[in-house]
Amino acid sequence: MTEPLPSFTIDVKAESVSAPILAVKSLFYIEKIQEVLSQNLNKLPPDSAIVISYSWADEAKQVSILLRDCTLNLFKLKYLLHNNKTEQEANDYKQKICSTITKATNELDINFKEIIEGKRSEQQEWIHETNPVHVVLNQLNTLEDQIKRIQRSEHKIDDINKSFKAFNLAYKEAISQRQQALTYNFDILSNIHTQIQSLGSEIPKSEVVKLTSDIDAALEAIEERPSFSSYENIVLEDTDRLSLPFVTLGGRFQYKNIDILSEVSTWSSFNLTSPLRSIDRKVVIFLEKVNVVLLQLSNRLKAKVETRDGNTISFSPNELRKSLAKLMLDYEQQIRKEIFEPLDEILQNLYRYINVSQLFNDNYSFLPISKIGQLTSGISYMPTLEQRYEINAIKQFLQRLKNRIFTKNYLTNKTSLSEYINGVLGFNPDSDSNSLFMRKGFLGSSFFVRRPILIEKIENHFKLWQSGFGGSLLISGSYGSGKSALIELIPLIQSSVISYHIVQGQSLDINGNKIHVDNNLIAVIKHVIKNKSNDFCILTIDDLSHYSHSSEELFDLMNTLLPLVQRNNQNIYFALSFTQKLENRLRCLFDLDKIFTEIIRTDNMAVEKIEEALLMRAHAVADHDEIEFNSSEMRQKSRSIANISKGNIGFAMQLWCMEESNFNLVKNSKEFSDRVLDNQTMLNHLIMYDKQHFPSLKNIFDEVEIENTKAEIDYLAKQKIVMVLKEGYVTINPYLRHLISDILNDNSILNN
Repeated sequence: MTEPLPSFTIDVKAESVSAPILAVKSLFYIEKIQEVLSQNLNKLPPDSAIVISYSWADEAKQVSILLRDCTLNLFKLKYLLHNNKTEQEANDYKQKICSTITKATNELDINFKEIIEGKRSEQQEWIHETNPVHVVLNQLNTLEDQIKRIQRSEHKIDDINKSFKAFNLAYKEAISQRQQALTYNFDILSNIHTQIQSLGSEIPKSEVVKLTSDIDAALEAIEERPSFSSYENIVLEDTDRLSLPFVTLGGRFQYKNIDILSEVSTWSSFNLTSPLRSIDRKVVIFLEKVNVVLLQLSNRLKAKVETRDGNTISFSPNELRKSLAKLMLDYEQQIRKEIFEPLDEILQNLYRYINVSQLFNDNYSFLPISKIGQLTSGISYMPTLEQRYEINAIKQFLQRLKNRIFTKNYLTNKTSLSEYINGVLGFNPDSDSNSLFMRKGFLGSSFFVRRPILIEKIENHFKLWQSGFGGSLLISGSYGSGKSALIELIPLIQSSVISYHIVQGQSLDINGNKIHVDNNLIAVIKHVIKNKSNDFCILTIDDLSHYSHSSEELFDLMNTLLPLVQRNNQNIYFALSFTQKLENRLRCLFDLDKIFTEIIRTDNMAVEKIEEALLMRAHAVADHDEIEFNSSEMRQKSRSIANISKGNIGFAMQLWCMEESNFNLVKNSKEFSDRVLDNQTMLNHLIMYDKQHFPSLKNIFDEVEIENTKAEIDYLAKQKIVMVLKEGYVTINPYLRHLISDILNDNSILNN
C-alpha cells in the first residue's frame, strides 16, 4: 500500500489566529519539511528527489521564513497600540496574514505533488551545483530556534506586563489619595461655607455652638485621614534586561536589547518623581491652609460664644466666610489647574509609556527619555526642569564670556597663582548637585556616555577571544577620559561570562575562595587563576598605577604581570587600564603590542558626546523649586564647556561643577603654567602614578637636587598643587591633574 503524501497546506482563520497558535503550527510545519528533506528523500524516485533538493527545498524555506515573520508580526500585534487603529483594522491585518499563509502553503503543497508526479524535471545547470539540502536544513533549524525565541519572549513580556500594571496601579492609587484628600477638604469647606451663608446677622447661641462643633468634627476627621503613601516606595519589580525580537532584515532577526529597570528609573525621575514631588508640596500647602482656616474660624466662634451673655450672637456672615471663600476660589482657579490637571496628565503618560507596547516603539529603545532630545525639548515638565538656574545670572555670565574670554586683553590678563588655584578648586565635589558629575566609573545605562566605536572594538575583540584568539585588552587614555567607565562596562555587555573586577580594598570570591585585594596585584591574579576551575572568565583591572608607587615597583609589577597575562589569556579575558603617560613609559621597557591583542584609546571624545553627557546629568540634578531658566542657555553652557574640555569628559564634568565665573580661568594663568613647567621633571613622574613614595625620588634626583625638590614639594603643597599623604607619599591634586597634564603635553609637543 502506497504511503499517503504529506500535506503542506496550513488553513488558519483570522478570528482564531494568534502568535502562540501560529508558532505551534509553524514548528510542526517546519518539522514536516525537515522530515522530507532528511529522512524521506531516499524513499522518493531519484528524479523527484533531485528536484526537491535543488528547487522545492528553497521554496519550503521561503514559506518557513514567511511563517516566522507572520508569527513575529502577530506577537507584536498583541502588544502594540496599532497607532490608533480600530479593531476592524487589526482584524483586516490578521485576515491578510491568514490569506498570505494559506496561499503560500497551498502553492508549496501543489509544487510538491507535481514533483512527485514527475511534472517538474531537473535543470541541466544543477549538475554543476552543490546539493543545497544540508544548507537548507541548517537554515530551518535556525528558523525553529527563532520561533521558539518568540514564544519565550511572549511569556517574558506577559510577566513584564504584570509588573508594569502593578507599578502603574501603585502610582494611580497614590495619586488618587492626593486627589481624594483635596476633594474631601473642598467638600468640608463648601459645607461649612453653606452653613454660614444660611445664617442671619442675629442667630441663637445654640446654632453657633453646633456650627463650632461641626467645624471641630471636620478638623478631627481631616486629622484621622490616612497619611499619603510615598512615591519613593514604588518600585518596578521582577524586571530585567530584555533581548526582544523586533524586526527581520534580510532573513535575519534583529533584536532590541533593553535595560528596562534602568530606563524606567530614569524616565520616572523626570516624568514622575520630580513633578509629583513639586505637586505634593502644593497639596500639603493647600491642606495646611484648610486646617489653619478652619481652626481659626472655630476659635473665633468659640470666643464669641464665651463673650456673649445673651441667647443670641450677632456677627457678619460675609466676614466669617471670607477666608473660606478665598480657599474655595483658590481650589477652583489654581488647585484644579496646577494639581488635578497635571496629575491627570502624569497618569496618562504613565499608562502610555510604562506599557509593553512601548517595547516595540520604532523611535526609541523603550522610553523617550533614552534620547537626549527629549531631555532638552520634549519633557512634559520642562518648566520645572528649567528652574535650575537664575536666568539673569546666566545671561550676565554669557555676556562676560562673549565680551572678554576671546579678547587679547583678557587672554593676557595675569591671575595670581593662589587666586587661580582657589578659583579652580572652589567647588564641593561631594554636594548633591555635583556628586553625579564627579562620580568615577560606570553610573548605569541612564548616564553612560555612548561610545559606539570603542564598544564595537571591544565586542569584536571579545568574539575573537571566544573563538580561541588570545584575549588581553588595554584601555589607555589621560586622567578623566572615561577609562574606568569603559572597563566597568565590559562585564555588563558580556554578562554571559563570569567576571571578576579587581578593586583595592575589596574582596574577591572565586568559587567560595575569598581573597582581600591589597597592593599585591600578582597574588590576587594568581588566586583567580588557581580557583576559577575550568571556567572561562573576564578579569578587569582598573588603573595599574594603584599597585605601584615608584619606577622600580612598576617595572617589577609589569615584569611579572605581562608574562602571566600572556600565558593565561586563552581562558581568561584580561582587561586592564592605565594612563597614556604610563603607557608611553612602559613602551620603552616592554613590547606592549605583543602582549595586548587590542589597545583602546579613550582620549579625544567628540564635543557632541561631552555636551550630551553634561546635559543628561544637569537635568537629573535640577532643583525644581528655583527660578526658571532657559533650556537654550543651559545647552549653550554645556557646549561652551565641551569646547574647552579638549575631548576629556572628566575635565568637562569638573568644569561644570566650578563656579560659572571661574571655569573660564582654566586657560588664563601664565604663572600656573610657569610653575608647572619649572617642575616638569618631577610632575611628569608624579602624574604617571596614583601616588609616589617620596624616598623613591632619590633615585631620580641627586643629593643636592633632592633637597631642592623637598623644599619645592613643600611649596607646591602649600599652593595645593600637590598633596602630601601619610607614610611619605606625594600625589598631584586630583582636581588639577587635567590642567597639569595639558600643560605638560603641550610643552612636550612643542619640544618635539
